[in-house]
Amino acid sequence: MSQFKIDRGEMDNLGKALDCLCDDYDDVDIPKRPPWPFGNPTTAVAYEAFTKDASERTEALSDWCDDTSDAVSDTSKMAEATDDEWAREFTFEAEKFQ
Repeated sequence: MSQFKIDRGEMDNLGKALDCLCDDYDDVDIPKRPPWPFGNPTTAVAYEAFTKDASERTEALSDWCDDTSDAVSDTSKMAEATDDEWAREFTFEAEKFQ
């Protein structure tokens, strides 16, 4: 019946990996524009836009990893609750599902 069960260890590892990614994205330092004149004014404006967008993207990625880690954990718990029931159903009437 184990073939019908979710691998809790695998799901825990996935959750931990997502948590690590979340931490990595939280720790990304986007360099600020230097305090001295930064070449052409257009370059300075473009760099400000880049750093703003980069900060938003890393925050969004961190949030996604955190939310997905939570979803993996919830899914794992719900799947464990129903796996045994489905396994019994499939093995009880095996010919029905072939």
